Amino acid sequence: MGLTRSLNRALALATGEYLARMDADDICLPHRLAFQLSSLEDRPQVGVLGTNVQWIDEAGALLHQGRPQFAEAAAPQSMRWELLWDNPLPHMTVMLRRATLAGQGVRYDPSFYVAQDYDLWARLSTVTDIVRLAEVTVLRRYVSSSVSWRRREQQLALHQALMQRQLGRCLAQTPSILRPVYTVLAAMANGAGGGPYAVQAAASLVVQAYRAFLSRPLSPEEQGQIQRSAVRLLRQLQRWAAQQPETRSQAWAPLWALRHVSWRALGSRDTLGRLRQHGFPPR
Repeated sequence: MGLTRSLNRALALATGEYLARMDADDICLPHRLAFQLSSLEDRPQVGVLGTNVQWIDEAGALLHQGRPQFAEAAAPQSMRWELLWDNPLPHMTVMLRRATLAGQGVRYDPSFYVAQDYDLWARLSTVTDIVRLAEVTVLRRYVSSSVSWRRREQQLALHQALMQRQLGRCLAQTPSILRPVYTVLAAMANGAGGGPYAVQAAASLVVQAYRAFLSRPLSPEEQGQIQRSAVRLLRQLQRWAAQQPETRSQAWAPLWALRHVSWRALGSRDTLGRLRQHGFPPR
C-alpha cells in the first residue's frame, strides 16, 4: 500500500477529536501528548501544532551536542514563511484537529511518496493556522537506511516542485529566472550541488519573499521570527556556496543581500571590508 496511502487509511479510520503522528523508530517523550493537547486547547484558531525534536543515533545517543533541530518557535505567519523554503514541521511531532482535515476534505497526496507531510502542511497553511512550539517532545532517530535518505534524488525533485509552488503563490508571478534558483535552494536544503549563477539569484529571491511577507499583517513576534529566519537562510546559503567549487566565487552574494534584511546581521566592519574585496557592492 505504501506510506502515503497508509496514512490516508489511518485518517479515514480515526474517530477522535485530535490526531497525533508518530514514527516507529523515534521516541515520544512522556509529556508529549498532554502538552500538545493542552497547547491546542489554549489555541482554538490553530489547526495543526508541532514541536521541536532532538536527534539521536541508532543506539539512542544524542547528536549535535543535544541541540534541538530548530532555533526557535514559529507563529502562524512565520510557519507560512518557513514553508516557502523547506519542511519546518517534523512529521512525528504533529498533533492536529481532525475537524480541520474533515472540514476541508484535505488528505495526503498519493503522488508524493516522499515529502508527503511537507505538501500537506503547505496546503493546510492556506486554510488554518499552523504553529511550531520550542518544546522538545520527540527524540528523532537518524537512520541512514530510512526512506528519506535512500530516495534523496526523488526527494530533491519533489522539494523543488513544492518550493516552486509555494514561492509562486507568495510572489504572484514566477519569472523565468526562478528555475535555477529553485534548484540551488532545494539542493542546499538537501545537501546537493548547484551553479554559480543561481546563488546570487537565490539570495535575491529570499529578499523578494521577505519584502512580500513584510507587507502582510504581522505581529511583532512574527516579524522578529521571519527576520531571524531570513538571516539564517542567507547565512546558510553563504556557507553552502562556499563549500561547493562551482559556487565558491558567488559565496559572498548572500551576505551582501543581508543588508536588505538586517544591517546588524552583517556584523563587523571587517565583514564589510571582506565583502568589498570580493566585489560587493557591485560597481
